[in-house]
Amino acid sequence: MQKRGLFQQLFPWTGTASEGFFTLGGLVLVMSLHVFPFLTTILKNAILNLNGSLEESAAIYGAGFWYRLRKVTMPLLTGNYAIGALLVFVKTLSEYGTPSTLGKRIGFYVFTTDIHRYATTSPIDFGKASSLSSVLVTICMVLWFVQNYITSKHTYHLVGGKGRKTEKKSDKKWITVLSAVYIFIVLLLSVGIPYFSVIATSLIKLRGYGLAAGNFTLEHYKELFVGNSKGIRAILTSLGLAASSATIASIIGVCVTVCIQKAKKWKNIIQLEALLPEMIPNIVFAIGLMIF
Repeated sequence: MQKRGLFQQLFPWTGTASEGFFTLGGLVLVMSLHVFPFLTTILKNAILNLNGSLEESAAIYGAGFWYRLRKVTMPLLTGNYAIGALLVFVKTLSEYGTPSTLGKRIGFYVFTTDIHRYATTSPIDFGKASSLSSVLVTICMVLWFVQNYITSKHTYHLVGGKGRKTEKKSDKKWITVLSAVYIFIVLLLSVGIPYFSVIATSLIKLRGYGLAAGNFTLEHYKELFVGNSKGIRAILTSLGLAASSATIASIIGVCVTVCIQKAKKWKNIIQLEALLPEMIPNIVFAIGLMIF
């Protein structure tokens, strides 16, 4: 989207319109497209577990679609939505990569970029970094308690002798078309454009010529995997970190889950302790260990 970027090369008639991306709106768009899968996954599972007979009962008693949506469906999803919204909030608040690369370029500084600056750039000031970290953790903890309150008030345990009923309903054609267009746009923005840009740039020989015939090469990959052993070491290190972290996290998670299931008195406390690390932004966690 930058000046002489791939967008301007593909659509030269748009002029400098693409450069409007470098604003607060562009920053919000990038971060939203990055975290929406968390909420999608949580709400999808919640919707699939809804009992269809509840909505049918409301329909039998004369409730219209919007009334059923407001009085039956949405209340059953409120608890799950609160959990997903909190997760998205914490992920966004603790995000460093996007604000560092895009936000700093357009003059928008956030908690994480300032914490990193105070802790790593001379003159180092751990006092300011710690103060910002404390405020950040406090905000996350307050939101966690709010989410916990909403979830406890809007989570319903339905008791009945019948099993859960599901029913597939076909939408009207225009709804299906609009849904397909919406999903296509979201996938294009969140997956298609970033992947295309990165892969296309990795194949370009000289950036000045851009997307032109004869200006493509595999030399960059050859240098990465053959001529430069640092690239191989970086990949192996990343894979090793991912595998070891996943293994350790799985062991801890299984042990904590077993404790929660078997515990009687301390069940809620153990569950709270297990969730607390998720409420602490990564950069605060790292700064805390560095200072210690």
